[in-house]
Amino acid sequence: MSRQYITAKIQNLAKKDILEMIPQDTITRIKQTDPKPEFKVFCVGHEGTAQASELTMGGKVVKAYRYVKEMILKLGEKLQYGTIAFNKHGVTNEHDGRDKIGELVGKSVKMIGDKLSTLAAIYVYPEFRKLNLNVASIEAEVAYTPGDGNDNDVVGIDKITGIALGQSGVDQPAFPGATLLGVLQNFSKETQHNRETGETMKTKDEVKDAIRELGLKVTDIFTETEITSSEPAKKAKQTEYEHAKRVEEALGKERENVITLTKERDDAIGKVKTLNERVSSTQVGTLFAAEVATRKLDDKEKAFISKNLKGFKSDKEGDELKNEFNKFLDSQLTEYVETAKLLGVEIKKKDDSNAPAPANNDPNVPSADGQNTGNKPLDDPAANDFIPKP
Repeated sequence: MSRQYITAKIQNLAKKDILEMIPQDTITRIKQTDPKPEFKVFCVGHEGTAQASELTMGGKVVKAYRYVKEMILKLGEKLQYGTIAFNKHGVTNEHDGRDKIGELVGKSVKMIGDKLSTLAAIYVYPEFRKLNLNVASIEAEVAYTPGDGNDNDVVGIDKITGIALGQSGVDQPAFPGATLLGVLQNFSKETQHNRETGETMKTKDEVKDAIRELGLKVTDIFTETEITSSEPAKKAKQTEYEHAKRVEEALGKERENVITLTKERDDAIGKVKTLNERVSSTQVGTLFAAEVATRKLDDKEKAFISKNLKGFKSDKEGDELKNEFNKFLDSQLTEYVETAKLLGVEIKKKDDSNAPAPANNDPNVPSADGQNTGNKPLDDPAANDFIPKP
């Protein structure tokens, strides 16, 4: 890492470009104490070879250093707002005892001709404006790879400690094509002249320059009513209204489409459900016949459930239909038992064994279907289980 002075000359740059380099709040701050500030823009480095002075223990040694595009970008990155500008170089890069004549207020990296260049905008303090300052030299800590002879490739820039301003002929530029790029004094000579003579501004550019110089905003010049009633504002409002109307119409159509699609879906679901229920109802007889045998339903249970079969509805198929029907039969059998209890009829438990039922030879015991009542009349409570006992 070596400390170097890299000197650059200056030439013309449009005042518009200079203003774009300097933040507006910086200009506003400076004009609070200096109504007629002066800014100078220097090229402090570009692609190519620079003859820079390296500070050593024995003094200064001038060497050639090659800067590639990456290092020019790095140079622009390392330039910091507020970096102090001095009148000429010191013996070292230290700041003590040196005249502080300005500060860095803007920076940019752009193509100047065919070379990428790093630009520095310097605000020159009022008491030093009479100095002939047309050369700038950065004071930086630079890392380089030594080459053959004087060819040294710069590979890193650690920091920029200061910027020295001087006069060409006395201070030679490190970069051959680095010259003074422009001076912005009082922002606009034409505008300043108009103010001092009382003449009115005649061009749009003069008005724009005055607005920039004073740091004015739209609300500083026009009232809220004037702004909202202006053509651009009206056009923007009309455009916003038309956009909102288009969005509302589109949303309305989408809502109608959703309602229509939802109704069509519900109708389709209803039709499918109805068809499935019809298909299921045609299978109920077959399912019931199979369950009568499987569950060994007696005639009373069969008669009770048959009367309620029409109440079974399902849109299922296959095993799902069978499962739902079995649940229906379970609920019917439960209801059958509860109805019998309400009527005071005793339901005898079935024998689940596979053994054949014994013959009913006892004339005093009625059969399950009520056909065999023995010698007792049907109106006798003892012979008929469906008659409540006293």
